[in-house]
Amino acid sequence: MATINFSQSIKDEPDKVKLKIFDKGFYVSIGLVFFTLLVWVGLIFYSSVLSKKTEEMNESIKAENNKIKNQTSVRIADFQNRLDKIKVHSESLYSPNNSLKSVEKLILPEIVLSSLNYSSDKKQVILLATTNGGFKSVARQLVALKDDIYLKNVVLNSLTKSEKKLDFSITADVYFSETK
Repeated sequence: MATINFSQSIKDEPDKVKLKIFDKGFYVSIGLVFFTLLVWVGLIFYSSVLSKKTEEMNESIKAENNKIKNQTSVRIADFQNRLDKIKVHSESLYSPNNSLKSVEKLILPEIVLSSLNYSSDKKQVILLATTNGGFKSVARQLVALKDDIYLKNVVLNSLTKSEKKLDFSITADVYFSETK
């Protein structure tokens, strides 16, 4: 045992733990707190931006609603509503052209129509025509016009005989009815 040293003069000192306030864990904790605060501030900012956009959208919705409720818009909607009603009932409404179309259809083939005049003030149709068929053709034309439901007071105004033809004029009052 000669190589064993029993002296106590040299002691092995245990490693002392160094206590530092600002070590690695402290910096991680501070970083997490800062990151949490940063996220919280970001969420508050984003929430305020969204609330401003929501307010702007609500204001624009109110402005558009006011435009819709505006008197001009009401008049336009009323006008469109009236047009739609007229379109639905237009088939049952009377058109003044119906009476004139019927006059055109009533002209006999042997009658040559020189002119067809309509006087809106007097509500009369004046026919100027020529025929080679004689008095019988003129009489048949008068009867055809008198049988029409749109014409009343059919009158032969003038009759002029030349060598081979008859020139005549007929006046008739146009009757506007509500039926077709």
